[in-house]
Amino acid sequence: MDTVSTLSTIKPLVLLCVWLLSACSSAPKPVRVLSPEEQIKREPVFVSGPTQTPNPAFFKEVSSEIGLAGQNATQLYAVDFNNDGHSDLALLPEHYSIPKFFQYIPKAKSLVPIPSPFEEVLRASFLLFYDFDKDGVRDCIVGTLNQKTELTRYPMRLFKGSLRKGRYVLKEVLGAIPTGIEPTASIVPLDFDLDGHLDLFFANWYRKEDGKMVPRPDRLLKGKGLKFVDVSNLLGDEHKTSREQVKYPNALPSFGA
Repeated sequence: MDTVSTLSTIKPLVLLCVWLLSACSSAPKPVRVLSPEEQIKREPVFVSGPTQTPNPAFFKEVSSEIGLAGQNATQLYAVDFNNDGHSDLALLPEHYSIPKFFQYIPKAKSLVPIPSPFEEVLRASFLLFYDFDKDGVRDCIVGTLNQKTELTRYPMRLFKGSLRKGRYVLKEVLGAIPTGIEPTASIVPLDFDLDGHLDLFFANWYRKEDGKMVPRPDRLLKGKGLKFVDVSNLLGDEHKTSREQVKYPNALPSFGA
């Protein structure tokens, strides 16, 4: 065999060996299975709680300093009644009770009791303070859940707010809300038809009928200033009635909205 033929035979063998070596070197290495302890160590840590040690100084009891020592409340409403730029306070001491009112005095940095803006002594389950007639002074809706434990039952009542010599006054607008006595647990003002006037959604609870607790359908009222019209039929199935008698088989009790 001459030199040229020998080289021509060796060259393919060398190339084959190089290809085999490169293929072997690129073969995947066997994967080592981690032990449970190693897996736990490698899992990322997600912080789901406080990122710093709690500090008692973050919160301080200041009820006495701001004039609220000994006051109890189930509902609290921070509202600027006299338009002085500072939030005043209305509260209901119990679930059905006479509201109390406090005015914030900036110089003293304290709340002081003030006479009720209502012209009568009334009880409420909840209050809503909104400027329905857009005169710059908050009006008020007085809500009553109308359950057995409440001695006096009322439909929803709307009071127009005004300022008399700097004092906040609320006067009832008779016939403003065309609903009867219902177990309304809460009311949400909203502009559902985008006409620029606040409307009202009533979330109704149970009412006792013939010894049974019957759920009452929610209601929707279209508003224009201090007058409202019942358009609850827009709520759909919940206001469908049975033919035998006026019942609402699709009504579901609501306690919040």
